[in-house]
Amino acid sequence: MKVGVKYCGGCNPSYDRVKTVKELEERLGGKVEFVSWRDENADGVVIVAGCPVSCVDGEPFAGRPSWRINGHEDLDGMVKSLEEAAGEKR
Repeated sequence: MKVGVKYCGGCNPSYDRVKTVKELEERLGGKVEFVSWRDENADGVVIVAGCPVSCVDGEPFAGRPSWRINGHEDLDGMVKSLEEAAGEKR
């Protein structure tokens, strides 16, 4: 499954967003290929917000599944959600 990654603008990040996405990728063990959010072949988009405000506009992703990470504490839930989505995609 291909999943696009869209980072927020980073005006007030409360955690290392890039490190969190790398950890997410490692924990998924190849079940998901992360690509640019602009990739039209992406099956969905992970929106990586730097803080709980999560002001990234989701409208550009309408019609595709999207998931939000608002902090490193969301990582376990994101792993589970993406594993489930990847399983359904097969």
